[in-house]
Amino acid sequence: MPHVMIDCSADILNDNALASLVKNVHQAVANTGLFNVENIKTRCVPARHYRVGNGNKSYIHVEIRIRPGRDIADKNVLSASVLNIIKKDRLSDVVTVEIIDMDSSCYSKYSS
Repeated sequence: MPHVMIDCSADILNDNALASLVKNVHQAVANTGLFNVENIKTRCVPARHYRVGNGNKSYIHVEIRIRPGRDIADKNVLSASVLNIIKKDRLSDVVTVEIIDMDSSCYSKYSS
């Protein structure tokens, strides 16, 4: 935990930028000190077909799913850390970050 899912418009990313985005977001989550780095899972799914508003602006949306129990201050640190690292790279004018508490009652995990 956590699961970090980056959804973005494909037009802003070449392979190098995509790898850098995943690496930088993963590191930003780790740098908060809220999670054991061994448990952070980060991935990116670029969207080839999308619409934003009246045009086709590029976007990056990061969803971070965590187990319940973190206070709002920790969630704000996490959200701001990820937002700031993405803004620093200037990949997109539209960047959003969402922290979601997972429902522990229906979460399953297998790890060998």
